[in-house]
Amino acid sequence: MRPGPVLKLAFSLWFAVPAGAAAMTYAPSLESADWQVQQTRFSCRLRQPIPLYGDAVFEARAGGSQRFFLEPKKNPMDAGFASLTAKAPFWNPDLPSMALGPVPVTNGKRPVQLDDELTRQLLKALGAGLALELERPSRGDPEITVRVGLLPVRFRHAYDKYRDCTGKLPTQTRQQLSTAVLVFEREQTELNDETRGKLDPLIRQARDSAKPALVIDAVSSETPRRLENVRLARERATQISEYLTGHGIAQQHIRSNYRGERDTRRQALVTVRLHLPDDEDE
Repeated sequence: MRPGPVLKLAFSLWFAVPAGAAAMTYAPSLESADWQVQQTRFSCRLRQPIPLYGDAVFEARAGGSQRFFLEPKKNPMDAGFASLTAKAPFWNPDLPSMALGPVPVTNGKRPVQLDDELTRQLLKALGAGLALELERPSRGDPEITVRVGLLPVRFRHAYDKYRDCTGKLPTQTRQQLSTAVLVFEREQTELNDETRGKLDPLIRQARDSAKPALVIDAVSSETPRRLENVRLARERATQISEYLTGHGIAQQHIRSNYRGERDTRRQALVTVRLHLPDDEDE
């Protein structure tokens, strides 16, 4: 059954809707259009709130990558491929429009997520004064078109702040900064300056977190005797755990795993990973 009234929002004036077409258009008005910059230790975000819809977000991550995603309160788009276009706004119709190709839409929390390359194209288009539009049939009725739009209004000032933020991000990814791989000499169990130096950055990050989780994973295969390898791995894990607690990390935030193996690699490795709550990086 076809729905009764078609949703036509006041700010659809800069999106041309064909006569008789059923469409739901979500976009900020000229007066409400705003860009917000948010920063965490591993990311920078440039966000435009979209009334009645949710948020459009550009995100730069430690290590240099960027992505774009939509974060709706409830996704109105059907899964498949949406058309993505950079369009001249009505107040500057002489700007050249650009078709940026079909982009995938899923049924997840972030139905549209774009990679680094396309994200940079979107930022460039907004910087040139173009508006962005994604178009896809509705989940409830394929005859209804859903349009989600972003306005370039007040973009450049916010983008300057966003770029300043990205310039201060670490050059390593969060995973790289939160993982330490410790290599031990044959049958060595004590920590030395090198191994302690790899643990100290994790300790500093963990101290800044309310609920860190440090996981120690020790493996030894350096002798032909499995039980001896188990003992060596256990002692290394214990040494690391004691070093962490001695530097202010509560024992309940540390989990240790160790195992001994028989193989020809004759290796002695301990991996320590720091896991932080998602909301401390989002």
